[in-house]
Amino acid sequence: MKKIYTFILFIAFLGFSKDMIGQDVHFSQIFATPLFYTPAATGDYEGEWRIMNTYRTQWRQISSPTPFVSNALAFDKQFNHFANRFSAGLMYINDNSGSVRIKSNKVYLSGAYHSIFNQKSTWHVGLQIGFVNKGLANDMTFPNQFNNETGAFDATLPNEEVGLNSSASYLDVNFGAFWRGKLGRLAPTLGGAIFHVNNPKESFQGENERLPQRYMANVSIRWNITDLLDLTPYLLASYHARASEVLGGADVRLHFRPNGAGLNYIFGGAFYRSGIDRLTDALVYKFGLNVQNLRIGISYDSNISELQTASNQEGAYELSLIYIKPSLRPSKPQVPCDRF
Repeated sequence: MKKIYTFILFIAFLGFSKDMIGQDVHFSQIFATPLFYTPAATGDYEGEWRIMNTYRTQWRQISSPTPFVSNALAFDKQFNHFANRFSAGLMYINDNSGSVRIKSNKVYLSGAYHSIFNQKSTWHVGLQIGFVNKGLANDMTFPNQFNNETGAFDATLPNEEVGLNSSASYLDVNFGAFWRGKLGRLAPTLGGAIFHVNNPKESFQGENERLPQRYMANVSIRWNITDLLDLTPYLLASYHARASEVLGGADVRLHFRPNGAGLNYIFGGAFYRSGIDRLTDALVYKFGLNVQNLRIGISYDSNISELQTASNQEGAYELSLIYIKPSLRPSKPQVPCDRF
């Protein structure tokens, strides 16, 4: 049965390559993977430096015994020059597509500029340049390797594939920008990003197959209900070739006053994932806490699409960790004055 699944998934990859191109890696905890969703979020935090890691596993029932696993590790730091604030970061993404046996490794350098017009309006602009490598497993089977006598695939038979490379590499460029305002207790954010700006060549067969640009837009509003409670509804939409993704939901945070345990806040939330050309995909639930400058988040994707039959209704699990080194620099500029 495993061989049959591998065959079906690989045929889908080769036969519908233009559709599969749109299937970039994605994570459910979008606020825990900011550099992944927009380069403009590089350095968008209060502190000296930040390190982040998000681990995701899904579809174990479909691609057993090897699930689809994705991991994103990132680091960024701020640099201040008078009233200007710059930031730089590095992100590494590893993705293993289960029984499809496609592995991806991506390394991105990220930079951003943060312009503070006043206390109520800021602009953030960022750019990413990265190197991507995708590889195929050496023991994959192909349609011509199906043995009619045994009724199974035989990797020792000739695959009769011509010009098939085991890996593909290319440079990738991403761009993003967003605006954040402050209107009383409301803090709206509006942004967008363009991925694969340079339309890199991506093909295992040496063809001139170009990776289409992916477009992302997002809007959110953080509502500070009280000094200890805030609510953030948000909407994110992504479109890549003929693949689309729409996320809509809300997060709530409960803050704590200074305490001996170092607990800053706890959070929880839920959102609905769908697409422009499909009605259902998943319901995602998440919760976590921030203690001693370490943010821990856990989420679960509950599959509600037609795939739930094959997946035995099992979804995806995701764990995120973010640590921010506190800054010793005063948050507000202090102007010295003489005393008389």
